[in-house]
Amino acid sequence: MAHVGASSDDSASGLCVSLAVEDVTVRGQIGEPSQTAVVLQNHCTDKDIAIRAVDFVDTDGAFSLIGELPSVIPVGSSVEILVEFTAQADMIHLAELRLLVEDPYAPVQIAELYGVVSRDSDRSGDPPKAAIRSDTYAVETSSQVLLDGTNSSDPEGDTLTWRWSFHTLPETSRLIDGDITDYLMASAYFTPDIEGDYRVRLVVSDGTSTDKTFATYTATTSPDINHPPIADAGGAQHITTGDSVTLDGSSSSDPDGDSLVYTWTLATAAEGSALTSDDLTVLSDHAVAVTPDIAGLYVFKLRVSDGTLVHKDFITIYVNDVVEDTGTVEDTGTANDTGTVEDTGVAEGSDDDDSSSDDDSSDDDSSDDDSSDDDSSGKKRKHDHKSDDGSSDDDSSSDDDSRSDDDSRSDDDSSDDDSSSDDDSSDDDSSGKKRKHDHKSDDDSSD
Repeated sequence: MAHVGASSDDSASGLCVSLAVEDVTVRGQIGEPSQTAVVLQNHCTDKDIAIRAVDFVDTDGAFSLIGELPSVIPVGSSVEILVEFTAQADMIHLAELRLLVEDPYAPVQIAELYGVVSRDSDRSGDPPKAAIRSDTYAVETSSQVLLDGTNSSDPEGDTLTWRWSFHTLPETSRLIDGDITDYLMASAYFTPDIEGDYRVRLVVSDGTSTDKTFATYTATTSPDINHPPIADAGGAQHITTGDSVTLDGSSSSDPDGDSLVYTWTLATAAEGSALTSDDLTVLSDHAVAVTPDIAGLYVFKLRVSDGTLVHKDFITIYVNDVVEDTGTVEDTGTANDTGTVEDTGVAEGSDDDDSSSDDDSSDDDSSDDDSSDDDSSGKKRKHDHKSDDGSSDDDSSSDDDSRSDDDSRSDDDSSDDDSSSDDDSSDDDSSGKKRKHDHKSDDDSSD
C-alpha cells in the first residue's frame, strides 16, 4: 500500500512532487534483529525530487534506521532506506517514516512500518482483513469513544493481533497513541480532548502479513445529538372501589435537560369497565387523577417527549371491592360461652358463693323445679343459672350440679341430702357428661 503525493509539475517551484512511499511489514522473532528496506520511488519523468527533512517516529523502540538518508531521488528512479526491527513482544510494533520534499505545497509523505512476531516463516497465504464497525462517528469531547475491531478476520482462521493508533489528530490535540486504552486489543477506547476530527488506524496481523483500516471520529463540545427522555410512571398501587388514585410522572427525566411533555392514557381496563382516557382528570403538567368504576386490574401509560424523541412507561393499578363487616367478630363471642377459660372463671365464682353461707344450699334446693325444667327442655339458659343464689353463672349443664356442689359444702347436711347428692352424681355420670362441679361434690361428700 502506498502514500502517493500530488502528481504534477508545480509551476511555482519547478519541482515534480510525485513520490511513492510503500508501507512495510517486517517479521522477526522476539529479541532477534531483522532488516528490511523502505522504498522511495520518484515517478517524475523529467525532474529530481529533493528531500528536505526526514522524521522517524518509533512508537515502541523496536525500529532503527541504518545508514545515511538520501537527500535527492533522481528522476525515474528509486532509493531504499534500510530499517532494522527487533521484536519486543508478541504484538504489532509500529513506526512511521515521514518525508518532507522541497516544495511548500507538497504533502508530507508517510511510510508506515509494522513489525510482527513471525509464527510460521515458511507459510504464505491470504492476508487477514482489518475491519472497524463504522468508519465515521459523531462524538462528544470528554466522552469515551469505543473502537471496535472485532469484525476483523483471517481467511485461514489464524489467530490475530491488533494495534490501534492515531493516524491524524486535530491540530491542537495533545493526545498520543498511549492515550488509547487497550490499544493492543480487538476493542479499545479513547477520549477526545478538543473538537475536531480524530482519524484512528487499526492494524491486524496473522503473524505473516498485516492489514489496516481507518475510522474518523468527529468530536464537538455541544454535539447536535439528542438523547431520549426517560419516562417513569411510578410503582404499582392498590386501592378499593370508589377510591381515586393519582398518577404522577414527575420522576421522569431527560439526559439533556430538555423540557418534557407528559401524556397519560388508559392502556388496559378491567373487564366490564366503562372507564376511558377521557375520565382522567389533569392535576398538573405531569400528574392526573382517576377513579376506576369497578374492581379489577387497570394499566395506564405515561408518554414523555422532549419535542423530538419519546419514551413510554406503564403503571398497574389493582382495584379491590370494599369488604363489608359481616359481624364475624361478634359471632365468635358466642363460642366463648363454652370456652374453658370462662368455665374456670365461673367455677371460681361458684366456690365463692358456696362458701358464703350454708343456708345457700337450701336456697339452691328450692330452685330444683327451675333446673328440672331447663334439663327437660334441653336448652342452656344463662339467666336461669344467674337466678340461683350460690350456683355457677355459666354452669350450663344442670341446676342439679349446683345443688350437688352446695349440698356437699353444708356442715349439717342430712343423710337425705347426701343421698340426693349421690343420686344426682349418679344421674350425671349415666348421662355421659363430665361436670367439674359433680366431681367436686363427690369428693366433698366423701370427706
